[in-house]
Amino acid sequence: MIQPGIPQNEALRLAALKSLNVLDSPAEERFDRVTRMAKRMFRVPIALVSIVDGDRQWCKSMPQEVDALLAAGDAQMYAIKAAKKQRH
Repeated sequence: MIQPGIPQNEALRLAALKSLNVLDSPAEERFDRVTRMAKRMFRVPIALVSIVDGDRQWCKSMPQEVDALLAAGDAQMYAIKAAKKQRH
């Protein structure tokens, strides 16, 4: 897979993101409202708000049922990643 290039304004984007203090923070109603609105507007079963910093993706808002599925799937995802590493 071709890796995307880093945008010229990446340092500015990361500084703005850091100034918002939303990473590693608990759920907030303002983000949950956007999630519910997107779900209704686009008529989809699931909508998420995720934020990407320089090293990771932080899921800021998601329905509780998705959160529970992800928590239950952590062990399974770890096993899948480990199996893929063994093949290479």
